[in-house]
Amino acid sequence: MLEFASPERTAFVIGSTTYYGQKTSLKQDIRYSDYGYGSGYEFSLICNVSDFATVPADDTELTISGTIHRIMFTEKDSAEILVVLHIGDRTA
Repeated sequence: MLEFASPERTAFVIGSTTYYGQKTSLKQDIRYSDYGYGSGYEFSLICNVSDFATVPADDTELTISGTIHRIMFTEKDSAEILVVLHIGDRTA
């Protein structure tokens, strides 16, 4: 299993399963505003693909510290080791 360099991992829940990812430090990634993703984008979570039986689909809801968010879209790296979950507010 790949371990992140930082001990600060963010726990999140999808359904009844808890997962962990590395939360980006950016509040908003300017790249996504060019494609219409800026509206509602909050942060991204970098996770191990192997942690999921199936990588979560776009618009899947997840809970972090009691707040419900949604996955706006996902991106896997070329080796399919990591997946980035781009998180937005629930209503975006």
